[in-house]
This record gives sequence, structure tokens and C-alpha cells, in this order.
Amino acid sequence: MTQVSRRYLNPKTEQQIFDTFVESFTSLSSTQKATDFLYDLLSPVEQVMLGKRLAIAYMLMKGYAQRTVADTLKVSQATVNKVNASIKVGSGYRTIISQMIQKEKVVAFFDQLEAKLDKILPPRGANWSLHYKNLSTKKQKKSF
Repeated sequence: MTQVSRRYLNPKTEQQIFDTFVESFTSLSSTQKATDFLYDLLSPVEQVMLGKRLAIAYMLMKGYAQRTVADTLKVSQATVNKVNASIKVGSGYRTIISQMIQKEKVVAFFDQLEAKLDKILPPRGANWSLHYKNLSTKKQKKSF
């Protein structure tokens, strides 16, 4: 587990350090830059730990039982409880997970739209007239 130094740091200085960190992170203009920064900043254990916390929040907000989350992600029940408490009290997890869920819905919508278009539109280079004639004969054959 990562530890903070026992040496006292002025709370104002601590807040300035955190504010600088947040400002630096949010100023990154691409996913690749953010990824590179996080790989440099976090140890492999910290990367997994933070990823699991986000996964816990995601699963809880999707309605999974706490025991299922703990068993699936191989984390303690205490960790799941802490994340669950953060979801209920704070807004950070809820904001990120809501964005993730919204992206899922958008992606699912376009996947469904693409599947429907694939059925309607002829393959590239095909004869449109012949394609639509074939579609109409298939529909007629299906009806009784």
C-alpha cells in the first residue's frame, strides 16, 4: 500500500500541490499524453489499484451486488464499501461513471444503427436496384 511521508506538511502547501497536480492533469490535450503521464506517475500496483476502484464504482452504479463486485474484482468487502460510500457522498465517481455509461449508450445506438443500415444499404459497388428488388422479394416471402 502506498504511504504518505510522516513528516508534517503545511495544509496550505499540500492544497497547492494538489491543485497543481489537478491543473497539470486536466491540461493534457490527448488520451496518449494522459496515459504517458499516468504511467510515469503511478507504479504498476497503483495503476491496478486505481483501475479497480473505478471498476468497483462502475459495477456498483450498474446495479451489481457488493459481494459480486468484491468476488469479481478480487478486492475486499471493505474496499467495495469505501467506494460505495464515496459514490453516495461525493460526485466524482458518479460524474465519471455517468459519462462512461452515456458513451456506452451512444456506442450501442450507433452499433444498432449500423446494423440496420447494413441490412438496408447494398454492399459497396452493388446494383442498388437489384438489391432493393431482392429485399422486397424476401419481405414478401416472409409474410403468410
